[in-house]
Amino acid sequence: MSGFPRLVRWDVENFMSIEKACCEFDDRNIINLKGYNDSGKSAMLTALKVLMTNCNPAKQVGFIQDDKEYFRVLATFEDGVQILRDKYINGQSLYEMYKDGQLVFSTKSKSGTLTKVSEVPQPIADYLGLIDYDGTFLNARSCFEKQIGVQTTGSENYKMFNTVLKAEEIANASALLNTDKNKLNSDIEVVNSQINGMKQAIASSQGLTTEIISYLKEHDSALDDCEVSLGSLTQIKSLDSEIKDIVIAPELGQISTDEVMMLSQIESIKNQLANISIPPVVESIDIEQLSAIVNLSNIANSLNGIQIVPDVPNLDNEQLNVLTNLLAVLKEINTCTTNCNTLDEQIKTIDTQLAELQKQAEESGVKMVRCPDCGRVFNPDEAHVD
Repeated sequence: MSGFPRLVRWDVENFMSIEKACCEFDDRNIINLKGYNDSGKSAMLTALKVLMTNCNPAKQVGFIQDDKEYFRVLATFEDGVQILRDKYINGQSLYEMYKDGQLVFSTKSKSGTLTKVSEVPQPIADYLGLIDYDGTFLNARSCFEKQIGVQTTGSENYKMFNTVLKAEEIANASALLNTDKNKLNSDIEVVNSQINGMKQAIASSQGLTTEIISYLKEHDSALDDCEVSLGSLTQIKSLDSEIKDIVIAPELGQISTDEVMMLSQIESIKNQLANISIPPVVESIDIEQLSAIVNLSNIANSLNGIQIVPDVPNLDNEQLNVLTNLLAVLKEINTCTTNCNTLDEQIKTIDTQLAELQKQAEESGVKMVRCPDCGRVFNPDEAHVD
């Protein structure tokens, strides 16, 4: 069975061939008893069995050494508990249990008289976890007794194992009971502490009158109301702080879907126009003159290599090529200028339409907002995506 403290040492005095001896477990929890025959090996084990199981009660007086009045066996456990077993020459016995050096159980009478002990006292048997079955202990057996489950019969096995299971169940219930008992004792100590505090408070308040107590009760009630009010004010302050952080959008009237679509289209067109780069204004050029120059350049190219009349100067072909390229560029510029003028007219028309729509929207109670980044006009109540 688990949950029981470990034996760490036992001392023997005036027992059989042993005048004084002790056995102590090492770090491996092993004791190695060795020696010559009749040196006391078996006596040490018999003494421990007498203490734990009260075996051979009719022979115990014979275990006392000659010219001695008693024998003593003292077992020490790891939790600070010690169990003492004395047997006297007159047949009287003594069982005692100590915890950290303090006596917690004794078979002596209240007057201190020794009594005759016929079995292991129940407090000690419970501490050792002994399981009693038919006058023997199932968990404290010697090599001279039947091996349980090997040399015992089926009916004996059934009864023995049933006894062990019941003992295990009782041990668990006892452990739970001890836990509940310890918790109850702890709760009792807390209540006693509270009672003592109340007694001290009552003792220190002997000078209080009924009027003062009544006043204190009223004051306590008023204080409770103040605490409730303080909690409400704290909550109101928190809500007020949250309200201040809320941005309230301006109220806008309803606008039709068609108007919204039209505004979106206008905005899209305007954004497209805004991305068009307008070339600088270039002075108008006489295309006829440029055409004449091109003709002259062509004539000059055709006359290249022909003997020219001495009174006619030679033409610079590079200058003619530059003029030809300039003419082509001017044609493109003229075309861009025409297109830009057309786009400017369209923009003016669109701006006029947009201004009229905005005016109509404002008259209808709808306020539109222009995005400072993209220039788009949109309803602030609706999501705006660039």
